[in-house]
Amino acid sequence: LFRSRITNTMLEMKDSRDGQVVNNPVTQVMAGLAIVYEVDQDGQLLSIEGFPEMIAAIKQALPPKAHQMISQVMNQEVLEKRAMAEWESEVGGFAMTSIPLGVPLPFVEPYEVPGGLGTVTSFGTMEIQERLDYEGHACVRIRYIYDTDPGEFGDLMDKIIDGLGTTASDSIPSFMMQNFQLSGETELIIEPSTLLTFLKASTRNIRGVMQVPDRGEVPMRILDERETLMVLPE
Repeated sequence: LFRSRITNTMLEMKDSRDGQVVNNPVTQVMAGLAIVYEVDQDGQLLSIEGFPEMIAAIKQALPPKAHQMISQVMNQEVLEKRAMAEWESEVGGFAMTSIPLGVPLPFVEPYEVPGGLGTVTSFGTMEIQERLDYEGHACVRIRYIYDTDPGEFGDLMDKIIDGLGTTASDSIPSFMMQNFQLSGETELIIEPSTLLTFLKASTRNIRGVMQVPDRGEVPMRILDERETLMVLPE
Protein backbone atom coordinates (compact mmCIF):
# COMPACT_ATOMS: atom_id res chain seq x y z
CA LEU A 1 0.00 0.00 0.00
CA PHE A 2 1.44 3.35 -1.08
CA ARG A 3 1.86 5.79 1.81
CA SER A 4 3.28 9.29 1.81
CA ARG A 5 4.11 11.40 4.87
CA ILE A 6 3.43 15.13 4.61
CA THR A 7 4.82 17.34 7.35
CA ASN A 8 3.34 20.79 7.89
CA THR A 9 5.40 22.77 10.41
CA MET A 10 3.80 25.94 11.72
CA LEU A 11 6.19 28.86 11.44
CA GLU A 12 3.90 31.61 12.67
CA MET A 13 0.26 32.15 13.62
CA LYS A 14 -1.37 35.57 13.88
CA ASP A 15 -4.76 36.14 15.51
CA SER A 16 -6.98 39.19 15.42
CA ARG A 17 -10.49 39.91 16.67
CA ASP A 18 -12.63 42.66 15.24
CA GLY A 19 -9.55 44.11 13.56
CA GLN A 20 -7.38 44.17 16.70
CA VAL A 21 -4.35 41.91 17.15
CA VAL A 22 -4.98 39.32 19.88
CA ASN A 23 -2.20 38.16 22.19
CA ASN A 24 -3.17 34.49 22.22
CA PRO A 25 -0.87 32.28 24.34
CA VAL A 26 -2.25 29.18 22.63
CA THR A 27 -1.25 30.20 19.10
CA GLN A 28 2.08 31.60 20.30
CA VAL A 29 3.26 28.14 21.36
CA MET A 30 2.35 26.69 17.95
CA ALA A 31 5.54 28.01 16.31
CA GLY A 32 7.83 25.13 15.43
CA LEU A 33 5.20 22.45 16.06
CA ALA A 34 4.66 19.94 13.26
CA ILE A 35 1.61 17.95 12.19
CA VAL A 36 2.36 14.87 10.09
CA TYR A 37 -0.26 13.61 7.65
CA GLU A 38 0.03 10.12 6.18
CA VAL A 39 -1.90 9.83 2.92
CA ASP A 40 -2.45 7.23 0.23
CA GLN A 41 -1.77 7.59 -3.49
CA ASP A 42 -5.10 9.39 -3.99
CA GLY A 43 -4.35 12.00 -1.33
CA GLN A 44 -6.79 10.52 1.17
CA LEU A 45 -5.78 10.79 4.82
CA LEU A 46 -4.76 7.55 6.55
CA SER A 47 -3.45 8.88 9.86
CA ILE A 48 -2.30 12.02 11.59
CA GLU A 49 0.43 12.63 14.20
CA GLY A 50 1.64 15.48 16.36
CA PHE A 51 -1.24 16.39 18.65
CA PRO A 52 0.12 15.02 21.96
CA GLU A 53 3.07 17.41 21.62
CA MET A 54 0.72 20.26 20.73
CA ILE A 55 -1.54 19.61 23.73
CA ALA A 56 1.45 19.48 26.07
CA ALA A 57 2.72 22.82 24.75
CA ILE A 58 -0.71 24.42 25.11
CA LYS A 59 -1.10 23.21 28.69
CA GLN A 60 2.27 24.71 29.58
CA ALA A 61 1.08 28.07 28.22
CA LEU A 62 -2.14 28.08 30.27
CA PRO A 63 -2.77 28.14 34.03
CA PRO A 64 -3.76 24.76 35.53
CA LYS A 65 -7.28 25.96 36.36
CA ALA A 66 -7.96 26.43 32.63
CA HIS A 67 -7.05 22.86 31.65
CA GLN A 68 -10.38 21.31 32.59
CA MET A 69 -12.43 24.10 31.07
CA ILE A 70 -10.85 23.71 27.63
CA SER A 71 -10.73 19.90 27.66
CA GLN A 72 -13.77 19.75 25.34
CA VAL A 73 -11.91 21.52 22.53
CA MET A 74 -8.28 20.69 23.24
CA ASN A 75 -8.11 16.94 23.82
CA GLN A 76 -6.47 14.62 21.29
CA GLU A 77 -9.72 13.12 19.97
CA VAL A 78 -11.25 16.50 19.24
CA LEU A 79 -8.12 17.91 17.59
CA GLU A 80 -7.56 14.82 15.43
CA LYS A 81 -11.17 14.67 14.23
CA ARG A 82 -11.19 18.36 13.45
CA ALA A 83 -7.89 18.12 11.56
CA MET A 84 -9.10 15.10 9.61
CA ALA A 85 -12.31 16.93 8.69
CA GLU A 86 -10.32 19.98 7.59
CA TRP A 87 -7.99 17.84 5.48
CA GLU A 88 -10.90 16.16 3.73
CA SER A 89 -12.66 19.45 3.02
CA GLU A 90 -9.59 21.55 2.15
CA VAL A 91 -7.17 19.08 0.53
CA GLY A 92 -8.42 15.52 0.19
CA GLY A 93 -11.63 16.60 -1.48
CA PHE A 94 -9.84 17.84 -4.61
CA ALA A 95 -6.64 15.73 -4.56
CA MET A 96 -6.10 13.73 -7.74
CA THR A 97 -9.14 15.32 -9.39
CA SER A 98 -9.48 17.80 -12.23
CA ILE A 99 -11.19 20.99 -11.08
CA PRO A 100 -11.59 23.96 -13.45
CA LEU A 101 -9.91 27.22 -12.57
CA GLY A 102 -12.14 30.10 -11.46
CA VAL A 103 -15.37 28.10 -11.14
CA PRO A 104 -17.05 28.12 -7.68
CA LEU A 105 -18.17 24.60 -6.81
CA PRO A 106 -20.90 24.10 -4.17
CA PHE A 107 -20.46 21.79 -1.21
CA VAL A 108 -22.46 20.58 1.79
CA GLU A 109 -20.53 18.96 4.64
CA PRO A 110 -21.90 17.63 7.93
CA TYR A 111 -19.37 17.65 10.77
CA GLU A 112 -19.92 15.43 13.79
CA VAL A 113 -18.61 17.35 16.79
CA PRO A 114 -16.62 15.07 19.12
CA GLY A 115 -17.87 14.49 22.63
CA GLY A 116 -21.47 13.83 21.63
CA LEU A 117 -22.17 17.52 21.06
CA GLY A 118 -24.09 16.92 17.83
CA THR A 119 -23.60 17.69 14.15
CA VAL A 120 -23.02 21.03 12.44
CA THR A 121 -23.58 21.24 8.68
CA SER A 122 -21.61 23.74 6.64
CA PHE A 123 -22.39 24.71 3.06
CA GLY A 124 -20.84 27.05 0.56
CA THR A 125 -18.48 27.13 -2.40
CA MET A 126 -14.90 26.11 -3.15
CA GLU A 127 -12.95 27.81 -5.93
CA ILE A 128 -9.43 27.37 -7.27
CA GLN A 129 -8.77 31.04 -7.95
CA GLU A 130 -5.37 31.03 -9.60
CA ARG A 131 -2.08 29.26 -10.21
CA LEU A 132 0.92 31.02 -8.73
CA ASP A 133 4.60 30.66 -7.98
CA TYR A 134 5.18 30.64 -4.22
CA GLU A 135 8.84 30.76 -3.26
CA GLY A 136 9.73 28.67 -6.30
CA HIS A 137 6.88 26.18 -5.87
CA ALA A 138 4.06 25.71 -8.39
CA CYS A 139 0.99 26.31 -6.24
CA VAL A 140 -2.69 27.13 -6.44
CA ARG A 141 -4.75 29.55 -4.39
CA ILE A 142 -7.99 28.04 -3.11
CA ARG A 143 -10.85 29.94 -1.52
CA TYR A 144 -13.67 28.49 0.54
CA ILE A 145 -16.73 30.52 1.51
CA TYR A 146 -19.07 28.83 3.96
CA ASP A 147 -22.08 29.24 6.20
CA THR A 148 -23.65 26.95 8.79
CA ASP A 149 -27.09 25.80 9.78
CA PRO A 150 -28.10 28.34 12.48
CA GLY A 151 -30.18 25.83 14.43
CA GLU A 152 -27.38 23.28 14.62
CA PHE A 153 -24.73 25.85 15.49
CA GLY A 154 -26.95 27.43 18.14
CA ASP A 155 -27.51 24.02 19.77
CA LEU A 156 -23.76 23.40 19.74
CA MET A 157 -22.99 26.73 21.42
CA ASP A 158 -25.62 26.04 24.10
CA LYS A 159 -24.05 22.64 24.87
CA ILE A 160 -20.55 24.11 25.06
CA ILE A 161 -21.69 26.87 27.43
CA ASP A 162 -23.54 24.32 29.58
CA GLY A 163 -20.40 22.16 29.68
CA LEU A 164 -18.24 25.06 30.75
CA GLY A 165 -20.77 25.93 33.43
CA THR A 166 -20.35 22.55 35.07
CA THR A 167 -16.59 23.00 35.39
CA ALA A 168 -16.42 26.72 36.14
CA SER A 169 -17.17 28.44 39.43
CA ASP A 170 -20.73 29.12 40.53
CA SER A 171 -20.04 32.84 40.19
CA ILE A 172 -20.16 32.69 36.39
CA PRO A 173 -23.57 34.03 35.29
CA SER A 174 -25.95 32.07 33.09
CA PHE A 175 -26.28 33.25 29.49
CA MET A 176 -28.86 32.20 26.93
CA MET A 177 -27.70 32.25 23.32
CA GLN A 178 -30.19 32.74 20.49
CA ASN A 179 -30.07 32.78 16.69
CA PHE A 180 -26.35 32.13 16.59
CA GLN A 181 -24.73 31.49 13.23
CA LEU A 182 -21.21 30.88 12.00
CA SER A 183 -19.95 31.91 8.58
CA GLY A 184 -16.57 32.66 7.11
CA GLU A 185 -13.99 32.00 4.46
CA THR A 186 -10.62 30.28 4.17
CA GLU A 187 -7.83 30.92 1.71
CA LEU A 188 -5.12 28.32 1.12
CA ILE A 189 -1.92 28.24 -0.90
CA ILE A 190 -1.21 24.58 -1.70
CA GLU A 191 1.31 22.78 -3.87
CA PRO A 192 -0.77 20.13 -5.71
CA SER A 193 2.20 17.89 -6.49
CA THR A 194 3.06 17.40 -2.79
CA LEU A 195 -0.22 18.50 -1.09
CA LEU A 196 1.85 20.79 1.14
CA THR A 197 0.01 23.80 2.54
CA PHE A 198 2.23 26.89 2.68
CA LEU A 199 -0.28 29.48 3.85
CA LYS A 200 -3.72 29.35 5.43
CA ALA A 201 -5.73 32.47 6.18
CA SER A 202 -9.19 32.17 7.70
CA THR A 203 -11.94 34.57 8.73
CA ARG A 204 -14.73 33.46 11.05
CA ASN A 205 -17.82 35.53 11.75
CA ILE A 206 -20.02 34.56 14.71
CA ARG A 207 -23.20 36.53 15.22
CA GLY A 208 -26.35 36.22 17.29
CA VAL A 209 -28.16 37.46 20.37
CA MET A 210 -27.37 36.78 24.02
CA GLN A 211 -29.84 37.00 26.87
CA VAL A 212 -27.75 38.56 29.64
CA PRO A 213 -29.06 38.75 33.21
CA ASP A 214 -30.15 42.28 34.15
CA ARG A 215 -29.49 43.51 30.59
CA GLY A 216 -31.89 41.60 28.40
CA GLU A 217 -31.10 40.94 24.73
CA VAL A 218 -27.60 41.95 23.66
CA PRO A 219 -26.57 41.61 19.98
CA MET A 220 -23.24 39.89 19.61
CA ARG A 221 -20.80 39.69 16.73
CA ILE A 222 -17.28 38.28 16.79
CA LEU A 223 -14.98 38.52 13.79
CA ASP A 224 -11.93 36.29 14.18
CA GLU A 225 -9.05 36.22 11.73
CA ARG A 226 -6.10 33.83 11.70
CA GLU A 227 -3.13 33.54 9.39
CA THR A 228 -0.87 30.48 9.55
CA LEU A 229 2.45 30.46 7.74
CA MET A 230 4.07 27.07 7.20
CA VAL A 231 7.78 26.33 6.97
CA LEU A 232 8.84 25.68 3.39
CA PRO A 233 10.41 22.26 2.78
CA GLU A 234 14.15 22.20 2.27
